Amino acid sequence: TTSFDFDEVSPGILLQIRPRISEAKNEVAMEIDVQVKALRTANDGTALNDSAQIVGTKPGSSTRRVHTFALVPNKTPIIIGGLVSRESEDISNKVPGLGDIPFFGRLFGADKTSSEKKEVIVVITPHIIRNNSNIGIQTPKDTAMFDDLDMELFRDSYRVRAEDVFDLGFVYRSKQFSKYRNYVVRRAARDEAFAKTPLAQSFSGTHFPGGNGLVARMIYDIVGKRDLAKPVSRDKILMTEHSGDGNFKKVTFLEKEWQKAKPKNHGLELTFSGGKGSSVQPHVALRTLPLAEIKLLTDINKNKKDSGQIFIASEKDLKKIRRAIVVREIQKLNRSTHTFGLNEFSNGTKLILPVIKTTR
Repeated sequence: TTSFDFDEVSPGILLQIRPRISEAKNEVAMEIDVQVKALRTANDGTALNDSAQIVGTKPGSSTRRVHTFALVPNKTPIIIGGLVSRESEDISNKVPGLGDIPFFGRLFGADKTSSEKKEVIVVITPHIIRNNSNIGIQTPKDTAMFDDLDMELFRDSYRVRAEDVFDLGFVYRSKQFSKYRNYVVRRAARDEAFAKTPLAQSFSGTHFPGGNGLVARMIYDIVGKRDLAKPVSRDKILMTEHSGDGNFKKVTFLEKEWQKAKPKNHGLELTFSGGKGSSVQPHVALRTLPLAEIKLLTDINKNKKDSGQIFIASEKDLKKIRRAIVVREIQKLNRSTHTFGLNEFSNGTKLILPVIKTTR
């Protein structure tokens, strides 16, 4: 038995662009990569076994590619050409039987050669969006067509859909919220020092305290609905643990500890400490506790803010950990107020996605 392998070819046009806005905010520098892949019949391939018999065929393929750089004024189209293909085909028509007669068969048939020339022209028009309220036609529809996934040159990205954004109208209509916001806005208008405080800034525009947490929650839901945490391997999640004096103690693999606790009807308590504002490096203290105690501690901590504790009592909790890791990576990649403020996180917002390898 002889086996054969064929490579998969996806015909179509692949357009990848990396744009950068100039300092003057009136031009866009772009790295552009265009690939046109097509199937061809002129160079079919065949696979033969040891007896020279045809056991498989495949269509031929061709790839045309243009990789270039351009500096284009805002709202000015750029035309990319040169993606030309030429294909010729020999066609033989003959009367069955009579056309196969030696010497005289040509009298009962005809041969001809056809040629075809094709050219793909790509027109790109950059638009610099200065105010999200004026996005207009530049806002993509709620469709996966505008997601950039499985990219070769650039990072994957996801376009936020309307279904991904919470309806926060009830917050802005709240009398209590209006009361607090009016106070902060009036005081900030007459007190320049107060206007620079985190409290005043948290009420700027359509922001409100805790808004960043809501944005993180919306990203968390996107990660869950789109299964973006699937590549995160549980076996690769590790934690650094320090002793009481802040010195390094050991590295712990979360999956290993969970497998030891689960048969005993126990779970895990993770307590996070250190990091920003602390002289100690970020680390995790891990304890194995009975499930009944974990349930009690979970209920107690429900109303606590920033308790710094996470409890793992089921496989579902481990899935949440994997999602949280992806959310953290997305926040790192999109660290700007233009992405994570409630003013800007809306339908059409583009989220750059992390590259997660199964070996990571």
